[in-house]
Amino acid sequence: MDTHQLILLVSKVKTKIDPKVKGEKVTFKLSIEGKAIIDQLQQDVPMKKIEEEASKKIKEQVLKTYKEGLKIDSDVYRLSEVLYRKKLDTWKKVEQDGKVPLDKDSISEVKVKIKVMHGGKNKKEPVFK
Repeated sequence: MDTHQLILLVSKVKTKIDPKVKGEKVTFKLSIEGKAIIDQLQQDVPMKKIEEEASKKIKEQVLKTYKEGLKIDSDVYRLSEVLYRKKLDTWKKVEQDGKVPLDKDSISEVKVKIKVMHGGKNKKEPVFK
């Protein structure tokens, strides 16, 4: 499926971040759920395929944004704050200058589940012209 042939509007996004601690190593599991409607579809594609592709694309974007943030020493998903709020004792052990040291492996898992609710009459035209 060509990603340029499909436009989805994703809303009602729920995110959950769970810190996992193994010894001195802290990793984070991200879970993202959202509902989507089809804004534009130029060919018939099974809904299951649309949901899978949307989930895959969002996961890629989440990881890319995280890695770009690391380049400028930015905790874009506020992982240090999550650890502070959920596992204060661990945060106190690993924090450096008030934040948790992060690297490319700090996010151990990203699960994305997008549910396509409807697309009107399988819209093949934009909603707004």
